[in-house]
This record gives sequence, structure tokens and C-alpha cells, in this order.
Amino acid sequence: MNLFARAARRLALLLAAAALPEALPAATPVSPPVVEYTIQATLDPKTHTVEGQERLLWRNPSGEAVGELRFHLYLNAFKNNRSIFARESGGQLRGDRAGTKPEDWGWIDVLSIRTSSGSDLKSSARFIQPDGYPFPGGTPQADQTVLSVPLPSPVPPHGEIALSISFRSKLPRIFARTGYVRDFHLVGQWFPKLGVYEPAGMRDRATGGWNCHSSHANSEFYADFGHYDVTLTLPSSYVAGATGERVSEEKQGDRVISRYVAEDVHDFAWTADPRFLVHEFRFDPPGDIPRGWSTLAASQLGLPETELALKPVSVRLLLEPEHASARERY
Repeated sequence: MNLFARAARRLALLLAAAALPEALPAATPVSPPVVEYTIQATLDPKTHTVEGQERLLWRNPSGEAVGELRFHLYLNAFKNNRSIFARESGGQLRGDRAGTKPEDWGWIDVLSIRTSSGSDLKSSARFIQPDGYPFPGGTPQADQTVLSVPLPSPVPPHGEIALSISFRSKLPRIFARTGYVRDFHLVGQWFPKLGVYEPAGMRDRATGGWNCHSSHANSEFYADFGHYDVTLTLPSSYVAGATGERVSEEKQGDRVISRYVAEDVHDFAWTADPRFLVHEFRFDPPGDIPRGWSTLAASQLGLPETELALKPVSVRLLLEPEHASARERY
């Protein structure tokens, strides 16, 4: 790096430091949350499918009536080689390549959607492409990553709606942070997931509307933070790990049923494998944080050191047997 480049970098760092606020405001969770998910899911490791029942509670965060809901069906990005994700990525991501055989593909089928009064919403639901389908030689219906669900009556301003959804997810051969390899299952973006309804004024919107884009090769996941209560049923030989806190686990014959609860998170993922080694320990801040780090962080953030104090955390580490020697590194 030449002298000019070093000086420019130093100036950029100084300007960035000067731009920091005197104190960063603490995040305040939305209460009650915009969205709540209660999900029961059963894994079939032979077919790499997940059968799910989802109860969804959505609270309209806006001052306007909302007449439709929009869902992400992310697994449909792997449903064929004509989805927007597949066309944009060319079937590769960060050096990995997706499977090319139909049995390597993954998808999510919404089997039913009903309101709390029993009204069927599935028959009027349709796939949409909010960003269009910018590829020649294909049909927009090849991309089924966003599902629009018209409602029999709009959700009133700051009102709420409860839905019951049945779905079946087929995991792809592992690619782009989800899927399976042999008995290993990494289950991400696996359930019908609401987009974000942005009220007028949010992010400079002139009018309220859904921010629920198709699944793209170079985009991230956007969702409201909410409450998740997820019960997983697996073969009893499997070891699982998931988002949130495991609040119960019991064996019933050849199955193990585990319940996980997570507050104020914007997604829920899990993993399962009969080969996992389990290493449990406790993170103890006074002994595990290097001396001086808290003081340095407090000075850089402009916050009292007491406000940054960390609490002890119980850690449950899952390792493949071939990674056992890297346990301390992890």
C-alpha cells in the first residue's frame, strides 16, 4: 500500500469514527410482536421431507386495512432450473454447485390455508413475481417463491389475523445454506414465512405495501422479528439443534420430540444428524472475555461499561465426528 493509499485509509477511519453517535440507542423489542409462529414439524430422513403444521398470528402494524398476505416460499428457489434464483446464480454459489438431477431439487408445497373460522384461502392463492421475470425463453410461473393470499375481509388497522397452514417441504441436496447430505440435515428457510408489510413512511414509502421479493441469488432475507414456538419430531437416533432455547424433550417409542422457543428473532432454522457429537459448556464472561475488551468496547461505543455487561450462557455445540479435534477452535 503506497503512502497516499495509507493516508486515505487513515482519513476514512477517522471520518467513520467521528460519525459515530455519542451513544447508540438500545434496541427495543416490538411488543406484542408483529408475527408469531407456532409450528409442529416431522422429519422423514429417508425422503428428506418435513411435514408441517403452522399456526400464524399476524398483527397489522399500519394504520390502513390490508387485504392480502404475502409469503416467502424460499425452498421453491430450488424447485427447478428456471427459478429466478437458479437463472441468476447459474446453479452455483461461492464455489458450490447445486445438484442437477430432479431428486436433488427441493420445494415447499402449501397444502392448506385456513382462517380461525375455517375459511379456505388456498383456492384463491396465487404465485406472483414482484420483481418480474427478466429472462427470455421462460414463463414467470417458473418462479414460485412468493405466494399472494387474498383475504375474505381486510385486516383492519392495527388488527390481527390468525391462520392455520399445512405444508410439506422437500429439502434439496445441500446448497446455499440448506438441504441434506446422507443423514445430515440443515433445515433453513423451510416453512411458509410472511414478508414484511411496511406502513406509509417506513423507508420513505409513499404508501403502505408488502416488501416481499422473489428469491434472488444475491439478496438477503428480510422479515419481522417475532415469536417462534417450534416442536420437532425426529427418529430417536437423531440429535438436533435449533434456534432458541430447548424447553422440553421426550422420547416416544422410536421418536424424539423436542420443543424450542425463541423470542424476538426473525427466522428459525434447525439441524439434525444421528452422528452429531454433543459438547456442552458454560460461557462465563469474567473468565472468558480477555481483560480490557469491555472497557475498549464501551469507549468506542460511547456507552457505560455496565450497559455492555454480558451474562453467562449455556452453550451446546454439535460436531460431526470428523471435526472432533477442532472442538476447542469452534
